[in-house]
Amino acid sequence: METVDVIIPAYRPGKEFEKLLDSLSTQNYPVEKILVMNTEEKFWNTAWEKKFPKVNVVHLKKADFDHGGTRCRGARLSDSDIMVFMTQDAVPADRNLIGNLINEITVMGYHDNGMRIIF
Repeated sequence: METVDVIIPAYRPGKEFEKLLDSLSTQNYPVEKILVMNTEEKFWNTAWEKKFPKVNVVHLKKADFDHGGTRCRGARLSDSDIMVFMTQDAVPADRNLIGNLINEITVMGYHDNGMRIIF
């Protein structure tokens, strides 16, 4: 089974973000790590790390945030076979999101040659 990490850049994550973490933590296809690239530590709810053990958070200063660079930094922290990049407001509709994405990669042959897939 391919390992999967989810990488999420976040800024001032609120109540909806907790729903996202809950949904990702309970996917039918297991997620290894949820890497949150959080801008401004003062807006982070530390209880999320206790409630969702798969969450690994990296706090960034606002001046250090860059859309592409922040995602790239998150990717360097992953050692999974597949990385899924999400936005903080994209809450999966069900527990099948990750499995459906992985299935499409496998069916379409995008994961040949041992390459890590980023989408």
